[in-house]
Amino acid sequence: MPGPSYYRAMVVKNLKAQGLNQKQIAAILGCTRANVTYLSRKYGLGDWPIGRPAIPDGWNNQRLIATTVVVIAGRDLTYCERCQQQFKEELHIHHVDEDRRNNDISNLKVLCNSCHHIEHIVKRKRDSKGRLLNVTG
Repeated sequence: MPGPSYYRAMVVKNLKAQGLNQKQIAAILGCTRANVTYLSRKYGLGDWPIGRPAIPDGWNNQRLIATTVVVIAGRDLTYCERCQQQFKEELHIHHVDEDRRNNDISNLKVLCNSCHHIEHIVKRKRDSKGRLLNVTG
């Protein structure tokens, strides 16, 4: 699993594709232009032409947008907002209303794997004995 700097680089790439320069991106991310340059070089983002961002394998556009919103809002992607523990790896972005298209910051929570699982399992239906039912789509 890629580390936090990889996801931050994807945010840089997304903002860069929107036409922002290094100074503007650094201001949004709360870092220096040198940090933006470092990420750009480390992950091969190249010079600063405007173009469509590449979406990492296993991602979709909604996941990239949600991660961008959370980073821009200044929330820590390694801190679980449910159990309030700090982790070394990047955590999950949970949509409270379960609508992946609703990327309003109030609808997004940063959760560890366990807490994200709990958020979803609590909402699943159970039989009369309390056992989870298989949901087929």
